[in-house]
Amino acid sequence: PNCNFTNKHRLDSPEVAKILNQSRCGLALSELEGVCRASSEYLLCGIPVVSTPSKGGRDVWYDDYNSIVVDQPTEQSIKAAVQHFVDNPPDPQRIRDRYLRQAEVFRERFITDVLGKIFSDYEVELDPRSHLQSHPLLWWPDTTLRTFAQARLTEWYYRFFGR
Repeated sequence: PNCNFTNKHRLDSPEVAKILNQSRCGLALSELEGVCRASSEYLLCGIPVVSTPSKGGRDVWYDDYNSIVVDQPTEQSIKAAVQHFVDNPPDPQRIRDRYLRQAEVFRERFITDVLGKIFSDYEVELDPRSHLQSHPLLWWPDTTLRTFAQARLTEWYYRFFGR
């Protein structure tokens, strides 16, 4: 893609926070992307997002309140979407709260549908919720279980996001 990075250096966290605090909306314009951390960062900071149709899953966080997905992206349509948020700024706390509620739904589904199934299939006598509270996500009791879990996590990701 034709990208023009204007930063003279990699921005550190305080510099990113300063820029985000000056923003009226965030942009997520790539067609294909894995984890789109920037999009989540915008929403967690209460900043709405202007996006284009994409593959990779970032749109699972979007709704009519926190984002505009521009179906036919042109310079004018992107500008119009940004202008909408400049003229009609949504409540930042509402954006953040909705994101956190959705994240909790996804987390619960992950614990029950993925970890619960993995633990059950391998007869691991651990509660998935307790396990997550006391261990890093990808810590598993043995190598076989770890390999199986990683395959199941990948399968779950594609099934969940449909991509």
